[in-house]
Amino acid sequence: MKRRMFLSVMAVLAFNGAAQAAVVLPDLPAGSQYRVVFASTGSYQAYNSTIPSQTRSVSYWQNIVNAEAAASNSSTITGATFSLVGSIFDATTGTVNGTTLAGMSDTVSDNIPVYNTLGQLVAANSVSFWSATHQAGINGDRNGNTVTGSAWIGWFPTLQTFRPFGGTNVYYGGVANTNWITNTLGGTNFLRIYAISAPLTVPTPGALALAGLGGLVIARRRRS
Repeated sequence: MKRRMFLSVMAVLAFNGAAQAAVVLPDLPAGSQYRVVFASTGSYQAYNSTIPSQTRSVSYWQNIVNAEAAASNSSTITGATFSLVGSIFDATTGTVNGTTLAGMSDTVSDNIPVYNTLGQLVAANSVSFWSATHQAGINGDRNGNTVTGSAWIGWFPTLQTFRPFGGTNVYYGGVANTNWITNTLGGTNFLRIYAISAPLTVPTPGALALAGLGGLVIARRRRS
């Protein structure tokens, strides 16, 4: 009996330990804007040699990153809109730059900092984000778990050279590396991808209080 109780306790502890990972949001003043970037849980081919048109579609990649975000356990992530980090060779429009996909200029700073899901500052603004070096890796997934491996990028911003998604050789880099762009790799390999959010705003205390009151009203209505 004691052994069963011990095993049960250990199982609960193990379960709780596994469930502790969570997205860490930046500690910024209310009203501040920021972006969140994460590494995908799934791994993807940057180039599908069987159906090339599939990986040469902006909508294909945008749908993937938003599907990844929708599966997060964080309401901040599920409530945001995400874009692929990287450039895509689109069969219809040609190469679409990563700055265009995310709406982030690499020449004019937007003064919006970018954080990973571990709560670490990756870049102070859009120009810094598209530079060759980050302040932290993009090694947190949609749930705030630390991940390893590499991710596709498709563009070397500082050199202004493209080896985009949909091509046979694509730029990539290690997710934990601050020098985030390493080299090129055959696009048929399976790697992670990066997703970056549209600007998010830290809620004001008043907005949080109203949200809490709204939850109480709903709860009371459900009980009655």
